Amino acid sequence: MQYQKTDKEGVSVREKLRIIIFGMLFLLGSASLFVFQIYIQPKLNTKEVVIVHADIPKNQILTSFDVGIYRISSDGLPKGYLNTTTSVIGKKTNVDLPQGTVLSPELIDIDNMNPSAGEMIFPIPRVAIYAVNASLRAGDYVSISLYRLESREQNQDQSLNQGGLNQEMENHDEETEDHQLLSLKKSVRVIAVRSDAGNMVRDTDKGNTNDRLTSTERIGHLELLLTFDEAKYLETKIRGGYQVWASRVEGSNQ
Repeated sequence: MQYQKTDKEGVSVREKLRIIIFGMLFLLGSASLFVFQIYIQPKLNTKEVVIVHADIPKNQILTSFDVGIYRISSDGLPKGYLNTTTSVIGKKTNVDLPQGTVLSPELIDIDNMNPSAGEMIFPIPRVAIYAVNASLRAGDYVSISLYRLESREQNQDQSLNQGGLNQEMENHDEETEDHQLLSLKKSVRVIAVRSDAGNMVRDTDKGNTNDRLTSTERIGHLELLLTFDEAKYLETKIRGGYQVWASRVEGSNQ
């Protein structure tokens, strides 16, 4: 016959060890659950986002006092939400932003391509384009020249330098019996490069992915960011028979 060792209260050593082990497992499980709920679960179900501290009007430049990083529930976050203040500070708002708005690329001018007060997006149709780089893409900068064919009977003493973009038109003495050429000293931002069908011209269907080696379509027309005065001047010149010669310059997207 076997005998089991017991303590003074009549509890066997084996049962006592079992109770201790169960107790330790319970404490370990409780501690793990606590750590998960307090520290791990919030990070799994929340994201860090940029939120505006107060109501911000349209066309205002954001500063470090306007925005902050907050961790909130990931449910319902806008597509492409922004999570660093460096990506928004110094950028202009596209719309009025109520306090607490989670910032996304649609709400601010990430690429500085939306017109400010006194500016407009000016379209250049195909018939008004004399030449353009096939590698041109939205966001690039271009140098603009205005080219016009002249008949031999036309008066060659016509004054061409009538002021231009910021009154910086320059006559390069390129006049001959066959053409007149004006060049603008100021480069301008290209907002859109579109095909004749109105589609954005990109490297591939997936976007600008191969450093301009290919194009999805042939360039049909351009959209340029100009001041009202610059747009009026170009419109006058185009109506007068000039065509736009757009050359991609330094400062364009790489």
